[in-house]
Amino acid sequence: MEQPDKTALGAALEKLFERDGLLLERGAWETTVSAKLVDYLQKEYCDHDVDHEYDKHLENPKLIARDRPQRPDIVIHKRGVDDSNHIAIEIKTKESSFEDDEEKLRVLTNKNPPNPGRLFGYNYGIHIIFAHKQKRIATITVYTNGLVNADEGNDLRSYLREKLPYAWRD
Repeated sequence: MEQPDKTALGAALEKLFERDGLLLERGAWETTVSAKLVDYLQKEYCDHDVDHEYDKHLENPKLIARDRPQRPDIVIHKRGVDDSNHIAIEIKTKESSFEDDEEKLRVLTNKNPPNPGRLFGYNYGIHIIFAHKQKRIATITVYTNGLVNADEGNDLRSYLREKLPYAWRD
């Protein structure tokens, strides 16, 4: 399985903080921040499509939970095929409930779902929570196979703390 590229994610987050940190400091909506992050991720993942709020699973609506279409904030994939679904990202910029985000990432990364129609096949889910009205990351959680992957999460956090020490709320 392809690893989540820490270098690529780190470079994209670094650009977000450098160029658009004011959005975070002013408490901009997550759609605004995630749209900017898509721009920077696309430059890092040239061999994939990086889409904002992509609502399709192959040619059908993406029914993740509650049998209604839902859109992950960001997906790194190749449109139209499931075998290249690399990373799904959910972000939060405000202090609010994020159980729906967690459920989306569990479903999108589950390789053995109880409902075969819900096999999306993303290798990784990454949940980034930014500290409210601060140019800082509160936490990052990594999901694989429908579960929180503490080892991958710790590895990613360690890398990003070293690369972006100014970007963490401790």
